[in-house]
Amino acid sequence: MAVGSIPTRDSLKPFNENESFKMIAKVDVKVAAAEFVSAATKDGWRISIKSDSVVAISKNFTPNDMKAYVDADMMAYVILSHVPLKGGSVWGSTSDGIGGIVAARNGHYVLNKSGSSGKKFLAAVSMVLAKKF
Repeated sequence: MAVGSIPTRDSLKPFNENESFKMIAKVDVKVAAAEFVSAATKDGWRISIKSDSVVAISKNFTPNDMKAYVDADMMAYVILSHVPLKGGSVWGSTSDGIGGIVAARNGHYVLNKSGSSGKKFLAAVSMVLAKKF
């Protein structure tokens, strides 16, 4: 099933044979990783795997261009929402702190996401990036 797509009845399997009303989606990690890399890189984002539980995306833009900064701030969250890391945090050049001011002035936006249960996904992202570049 594609990242961000609506599950179909065929892509769902019963959670418990006795409780068929509880359904969970089965996601192909390699496909999800390829779609994440494609979505991020087509718009000029760079992806960095910092550890087996942290991923970062970054993008350069014209310094002091507030429209470009706001676009980056909005899109970074959308892109990282497809990364299946649970229980961690998101931090970086966001507009709610001094990092946003520095990013807007310097023209470099970075957003990190951490969490657990994403080792296979991040390993798949690394493999896709190695093949792409």
